[in-house]
Amino acid sequence: MKTIYWKKGVFSSTYQLFTLGTPIGNLHSKMWSNDATATINAKRYTFKTKGFLSQSTLIVDYDINRIVGRITYNSWRTKALIELENTTAELKSENILNSVWGMRGKNGERFKYSFSMTSGTITYSIADDTLVIAGLYAKNFFSQSSIGVFIAIFLPLYIVLFT
Repeated sequence: MKTIYWKKGVFSSTYQLFTLGTPIGNLHSKMWSNDATATINAKRYTFKTKGFLSQSTLIVDYDINRIVGRITYNSWRTKALIELENTTAELKSENILNSVWGMRGKNGERFKYSFSMTSGTITYSIADDTLVIAGLYAKNFFSQSSIGVFIAIFLPLYIVLFT
């Protein structure tokens, strides 16, 4: 198994990726948007999310401006199906705290994403940069969605109760 380490600031929207202490890329989410840009091992990607209730994300190879995959999310934001040209993989939470996520591909790929507030690891069995970064994007998408739901529910309650 190989490992990629990532870190980000508490309020940052950029994940920095490292292998053996050497920077290999990043994932930068746009503020107040579900779109993002990413670089991993000199490959650049753009993630463009569409839809409101039934959302999906297009994975675009930035250098050739071509769609290379799609991420489809289930309604409860607990699973994502990542479809690329040569494989399909399912990402899902492996614990109740959503701090560990696993992904398995149809070609035998296995990935494990471990998260804390500001750092984590990605371990994988088969090197596929597109799957690595797509899984990290999908997990970040789930985190951002959770924060949005939290604000939508508790901000009105706070206003009603304390103003």
